[in-house]
Amino acid sequence: MKVFFTAAIAGSPKFGGTYVKIVERLQNLGHDVTADHILKADRTEIRDQHDDDQRVRWYKKVLKMISSSDVVVAEVSTPSINVGHEISLALEKETPVVAIYKKGFHPVLLQGIRNDKFVLVEYEDIGEIIDDIHSYLEYSQEQRDTRFNFFISPKISNYLDWIAKTKRLPRAVYLRNLIQKRMEEDEEYNN
Repeated sequence: MKVFFTAAIAGSPKFGGTYVKIVERLQNLGHDVTADHILKADRTEIRDQHDDDQRVRWYKKVLKMISSSDVVVAEVSTPSINVGHEISLALEKETPVVAIYKKGFHPVLLQGIRNDKFVLVEYEDIGEIIDDIHSYLEYSQEQRDTRFNFFISPKISNYLDWIAKTKRLPRAVYLRNLIQKRMEEDEEYNN
């Protein structure tokens, strides 16, 4: 899967190690990750760009990287208009987004996004999100698959909310895993 990783360059002094761990985990899972624009960025060089042509070229390059990706992974603990804009661009292009943030650094504006292609995940320790990131990528990939809607009771909804919170697993991933397990066990279906 092609992953576009983004984060606030201004957050690098505090969260740079986290950015590297996320990118390394994604690469270890076998994904093709675009991240050098964040991991190797020079804040001073970017801030001092005064040439409009350079800015336009950079914008088009970022837009192309987002467009050619299967999913966007964003570390959003540090507020950034640029990262928010990249997330918006991805969602406009129907590209799923997995946004993660450190507990206590709530991205207030992003918490208002209601889009099936957007997942916002809080983590207390980067290790836990690193372990779970595969599930979130599966969920995001699932958003490119066929959509199926159905009504559930409030009791079932509460249970799925509980699963999502305690197991840190999106509701759709949990339901998909249940169905896949049942499909594997169903002898009549498998004959």
